[in-house]
Amino acid sequence: QNPHKIGEMAKEYIIKIAPRGVKIEIQIFPPMLPGVVPIDSPAMKAAAEALKEASGKTPLFQREGGSIPVAADFKRILGLDTVFMGFGLPDENAHSPNEKLNLNNFFIGLKASAIFFEKFGKLQNG
Repeated sequence: QNPHKIGEMAKEYIIKIAPRGVKIEIQIFPPMLPGVVPIDSPAMKAAAEALKEASGKTPLFQREGGSIPVAADFKRILGLDTVFMGFGLPDENAHSPNEKLNLNNFFIGLKASAIFFEKFGKLQNG
């Protein structure tokens, strides 16, 4: 999808269906380009190993939307894939007024991150 085109199309449609007498003002913020992170890259394999080692559980890969625009830029400009490792649970209500983070997951995340950097560093340096 082209976010520039979709933003303009949505704007045109909203203006078109607006009731008479209603003033519509739409501001389109800089759109984010979409991206998909491959789950079979060496970096992602190192991340999966690190998560398993830190938590004792095999990680679950799930396709999920997010808004980290720099990930698509890293791929488009630098040719680099991004590794995302999540440590939260669905009931933690991310970005809500009552957001929380399970402390056990926090510490697993710290450990997994350290293991990942060690494993990925070895991949990069032979």
